[in-house]
Amino acid sequence: MDAVEFGGVDFVQAPCPGAAQHRDWEDNVVMSIKLLALELYRAQQKVYQLEAQLAEAPFNQQDAIGWQLREAKEELRLLRNIMEGEKSPSPYRTHIPRR
Repeated sequence: MDAVEFGGVDFVQAPCPGAAQHRDWEDNVVMSIKLLALELYRAQQKVYQLEAQLAEAPFNQQDAIGWQLREAKEELRLLRNIMEGEKSPSPYRTHIPRR
């Protein structure tokens, strides 16, 4: 440990007790973002695949593929919002206009 003088007082520089835990937390955040990015990529690929299937599907299968596509797009939207740090829209009114 190094001693530092400041204003005639000696201060001892000690390692921060939470420094290692903080680095572990940062590593976990980076890993979580990487996993989230991977899920975002997979969701985008699923949307592309379903769009291609819908374009080539016979009429009697288009409805089922359309529902799968809507669900995949919703999942993609949610993942994008999470990645961008946004919240999903509240189903309830959160702002009351003033008169």
